[in-house]
Amino acid sequence: MRRPLKRAGSTETAATLPASASAPSTPKAPTIPSQPTDLRDLVGWKAVVLRDEITGARVFEFTMPDEIGNDVTCEIPMHLTEAQMVMQLRAYGDLPTFPATAALAVRKLTSQARVSVFTKVRTPGWKGMSGEGSMPNAFILARQTIPADCKFRWPSKSASRLGETRGTLATWNAAVSPLAKQSNPVAFAICAALAAALVRFADLTESAVFNFVGPSSAGKSSIAKLAQTVLGPPASIQSWDFKDRALEEAAALHNDCPLIMDAAERLKQADLRLFMTRVVHMLPDGKGMVRSNSVNDTLPNLAWKNIILSTSNFTGREMAGAAAAWNDQEAVRFIDIPINDADMGGIFDRVTSGDDLRAHTARLVAQTALVMDKNYGTLWPCYIAHLMTLDLNSVIARHIADYLTYCEIGSSVEERIAQKFGLCFAAGMIAQSAGLLTWAPMRVRNAVRTMHRRAANLRSRPSATLIDALKVIRDNMHGPMVRDLTVNGVVRIASSTSWWGIKTTYKQRLTLGIRRDDLLARFPPSTVNALNSWFKSSGILIGDGRKGTQIRMDLTIGSNRWMKPRFILLDYEKLLAAEME
Repeated sequence: MRRPLKRAGSTETAATLPASASAPSTPKAPTIPSQPTDLRDLVGWKAVVLRDEITGARVFEFTMPDEIGNDVTCEIPMHLTEAQMVMQLRAYGDLPTFPATAALAVRKLTSQARVSVFTKVRTPGWKGMSGEGSMPNAFILARQTIPADCKFRWPSKSASRLGETRGTLATWNAAVSPLAKQSNPVAFAICAALAAALVRFADLTESAVFNFVGPSSAGKSSIAKLAQTVLGPPASIQSWDFKDRALEEAAALHNDCPLIMDAAERLKQADLRLFMTRVVHMLPDGKGMVRSNSVNDTLPNLAWKNIILSTSNFTGREMAGAAAAWNDQEAVRFIDIPINDADMGGIFDRVTSGDDLRAHTARLVAQTALVMDKNYGTLWPCYIAHLMTLDLNSVIARHIADYLTYCEIGSSVEERIAQKFGLCFAAGMIAQSAGLLTWAPMRVRNAVRTMHRRAANLRSRPSATLIDALKVIRDNMHGPMVRDLTVNGVVRIASSTSWWGIKTTYKQRLTLGIRRDDLLARFPPSTVNALNSWFKSSGILIGDGRKGTQIRMDLTIGSNRWMKPRFILLDYEKLLAAEME
């Protein structure tokens, strides 16, 4: 019979234990064995050390299979204990249930990782350059590293699709080459996209925005998407709808790659005019806004080298509107390339079909959409691998020099623009000579030269706003509102609204003189600046178009009087004969 336990306070003695029995000991805390006991659950796991390319900070990157067998990655700071790492890793994959075994597994992974240090990159593009003038040994995209065994890694958490592939290079060429043969814009856009990888090796003052401008339904978006297939899916093109710092971040995330932005007209006019200043100057110059050191950890200063492709319904000058001037510095950075109306073939400007051009163009655009969805991203890795075998500085310089021999260059502005088209020519010729583009060499040259000539013609042709202003000036230049300068050089005007200027002889040339203030009273500042630019480029302007030229006369307008006032002087006969359409 079992004896009951003695209650507290009782004087009864406890039962004596048998000699063979011993008192139970306190359980000891589990210890980590010196050798793994069961690592079967860690099949497919691996770890490396990532060193940030800017800060130098180091983390462990763990890769493990998820429940359906796909690889997932996570980054864990190196200063955490093994137990803390185990707790974080359990959210991603299956670790051994027994804590000691799980900790031992993590210890083994991290020990192996320490001999494999990779650089964690912040931006894509060329890597491994040891100094100024040295050649890189790797190129990094979100979905590809070239070569595959290089010691650089893209951050695990990234939505970028650059480097994503579908199909093969052969199928891409088979699908795209027939389209490029029927379209100078398509062929040029592909060359321009390839040129983005060459910008840092070219001796250019700045990069460029190539903007395809034309009416809706002409196929401009198809150009943008076809160019994107060079290094990723067509759906990964960008829109113009960037807010605040987002434009800088997008440019940096396309470092050494083309940044392709579609449909500028989607922005509201007020937003577009403010945005244009950043697109025209910041993107080609390759530097974002410089911020205070106090926010540099979270908002670091950004820089990039790339080519920008864009589409819009209006020219850069028209989109800038009254918010900014449009002069040579804008023209060399933002280069408008006109696209035909759909009735004239749209983007397919080499079509020789006798059918209705609009219907034929629509069929080709539909064919383009099918091509793009099945073939993309395969040209870039082959192209980059080939570039790594070349002395890029000398090869690019030679091709640009070759291209410039085909150009008629009359000014430094024209030379800077020609060099940028020459860079696109260099990219196309490098890819073609390596057999990566199955086009004839003349297809590259003709496409680039055609787009260059059309851009030059558009740049020299006045915009619709400018044409309207010129017509107003020409309609009034020989009417009663223009006064012939009298022999004694005295002009009296009751009101500024009742006159335009003077007609006189200056250095033996018949001239029309208009005061800049009177132009600004009638036209927005951007139109006045555009007028001056057009007068200068057309050889009509005499002297200084901004300050004006002093004329010996006595001028009174209302209650205001000037001795030797300044006028913008224009060659009278050339202005009458100028072609404005």
